[in-house]
Amino acid sequence: MKEKSVFTKKNMENLSKIINQPSGIDFRKIDLRNQDVSYRLNDKISLKITPDFLELLKAYQRLLRILPEKYKEYAIALLKSEIHSAIQISSMPINEFIKICVEKCKMTTEIAELVYRGAQAKTSEIVVQYMKSYQNNEPHIKSARFK
Repeated sequence: MKEKSVFTKKNMENLSKIINQPSGIDFRKIDLRNQDVSYRLNDKISLKITPDFLELLKAYQRLLRILPEKYKEYAIALLKSEIHSAIQISSMPINEFIKICVEKCKMTTEIAELVYRGAQAKTSEIVVQYMKSYQNNEPHIKSARFK
């Protein structure tokens, strides 16, 4: 069964409307995993947040966190190309990513390289956090007597 895409034309149009509204929301910092926050978003923006649209907002946020502030307008272009995370970007060969960015997102090669390096840095950070969490939950760690 094919999974429903969150990158629909309607969702992308709604995302563009939301980010252009003067709502005072900093999507780079807001905690979209917190249900209370997503309910409060409904009050601040003129759109009902559905679960699939929330997934698109989270993808937008992930891109904002790897894009330099002055290039945040490229987040929508990357989403339209179905690029949505640092891990996805890092798993692509750099030449393939640059080609997509230049052809579909209208970025310069220099900006695309900057985004790629940012994605690699974010992926490294995620891997370190994952390994720390994984190792801290090992059975031998729980039974050790640290004082």
